[in-house]
Amino acid sequence: MQEHYEHNEIKLNETIAYERKRVGRLLAKERDLQKQLEEQAKRLETFRYKDDLTGLDNKHALKEEISKQGDKALLFIDIDHFESINTLYGMGYGNKVLKETAVRLERFLPSNAKLFRISADEFVVLIFAPTPDQELLLSQQILAMFKQAPIVIGEIEFDIEFSMGMDRGSHAKLFIHAKTASQEAKERGRSRMVVFQTDSDYVKRQRDTLYWIQTVKDALKNDHVMSYYQPIYNNETGRIEKYEALCRILDKQGKVLVASDFIHPAYLAGLTTKITRVMIDKAFKYFQSNSYSFSINVAAEDFHERYLEDFLQYKCDYYHIPPQRVFIEVVESITINGTDETLEQIKRLRSKGFNITIDDFGVDQSVFSRLLRLEAKTIKIDSSFIRGLDTNLSNQMIVENIVSFASRIGAQTIAEYVDTKAVHEKVCELGIDFSQGYYIGEPTPTVVSNSVNDSVNNIA
Repeated sequence: MQEHYEHNEIKLNETIAYERKRVGRLLAKERDLQKQLEEQAKRLETFRYKDDLTGLDNKHALKEEISKQGDKALLFIDIDHFESINTLYGMGYGNKVLKETAVRLERFLPSNAKLFRISADEFVVLIFAPTPDQELLLSQQILAMFKQAPIVIGEIEFDIEFSMGMDRGSHAKLFIHAKTASQEAKERGRSRMVVFQTDSDYVKRQRDTLYWIQTVKDALKNDHVMSYYQPIYNNETGRIEKYEALCRILDKQGKVLVASDFIHPAYLAGLTTKITRVMIDKAFKYFQSNSYSFSINVAAEDFHERYLEDFLQYKCDYYHIPPQRVFIEVVESITINGTDETLEQIKRLRSKGFNITIDDFGVDQSVFSRLLRLEAKTIKIDSSFIRGLDTNLSNQMIVENIVSFASRIGAQTIAEYVDTKAVHEKVCELGIDFSQGYYIGEPTPTVVSNSVNDSVNNIA
C-alpha cells in the first residue's frame, strides 16, 4: 500500500512539474507576444504621424505642433496644376516629382522650421518663433528656387510653381487661414503667395458663399423653396398663354430671396439638382388645376445626373399633365458646350412631347448646327439685348437677326425683361412672339388672371 501511495505521489509531482513548465512557457510566449504588440503599436503610432511617400511628418503631426504654445508662422504650399502631371505622365512620375519637391523644400528650410506633407500636392512649412517677415522672405525664395531650377525626371523637365498662403500667430486657425490664402493665390493667377487677411474681398466672398449655402440647405430641409410664376404674353393674340416657374427661397427672417442671390453658391455645394427636383414637383402640382403651359429651368448638372427623362415623365403621369404643356428651358451654353449625351437627352425629351426652349439666346457665340439638331420650340432672347431695346440701334439689329433665324428654323421667340411700355412696343414692332417681364407681370406665388393692363392690350 505504501508503495502505491509513493508511486502516485511521484506521478503527481511529475504532473505538477510539467504543468509548471507548460505554464511558464505560455507566460513566456505571452510576454513575447505582449512585447511584439507594444512594438507594433509603437510602429503604428510612428506611421500615424508619417507620410508614406516622402517620410515627412503628416497632417496629424502638424495638428499637434500647432496646438503647442508659442508664436508660429504657417506657410501653406499647393503645387499648381499637379493633376496634369499625373494625367499626362502617370502617377509614377507624379510620385517622383513629389519626392524631389519634398527633398528640395526640406533642404531649403531654416533651422526653426519644419516641413509637413498634408495631401497629394499640398505641403506645409511651420516656422517656430519666426523673425519679422521670415515667412514672406522664405516664400519668395522658394518660388524663385523652383523657377530657376526645374525638376528633372529622366529626360522630362517639370516646371514646378506654387500657390502659397500664409498666416502667423498662436491661434488654432493657422492652418485654415493659410489654406484659404493659398486658394486666394490661385484665384489671383497662381505662382504667388498671399497673406491671410480677414477683410480681403476673397475671404468676404467665401463667408457670403457659406452663408448662402447654409441658407439653401435650410430652405430645402424646411420646405422653404418656393415657386413663383411670371406670365408670358402672346404679342399677337394679346393673351397670357404660359408662365415661367421661377425659384425663390424663404429665409429665416421670412424674406423672399431671388435665385440670383443663391444659385451660384447652390451650384458650388452640389445642390442644383435638388432645387430643380423641388421646382419641378411644385410647378406640376400647381398647374394640374389649370390649363396653362409652363416652363421650368434646368441646369447642366441635371443632365449630368441623367434623371430628367424619367422624373419628368413620372410627374406628367402622376399629375395628369401632357408633356406638350411643359417647356424645358435650357441655357444656350448647354446646347453649345454640352456633351453629346446631354444633347441626346434633350432630343429624347423633345421626342416624348416636351418643348425645348433655348434660354439666354445670343450670349454665347452660337453653334447653329447644334441648335438645328435640337429643333427647339422657342428661343428666349437674352435680357442684355432687350434692356433699352427701344433706343439701342445695335441691339435692334441683333434682335432682328435672331427673330429671322428663329423664323427660319420654325421656332417662336420670347423677349425677357420687358420692363417698360416703350420696350414692349419695340418688341412687338420687331416681330417677337412673346413678351415676359415686369411690364407684363411680376413673378407671384399664384398665376394672375389672363387680363393685363390696358396699355399692354392696346399695343397688341
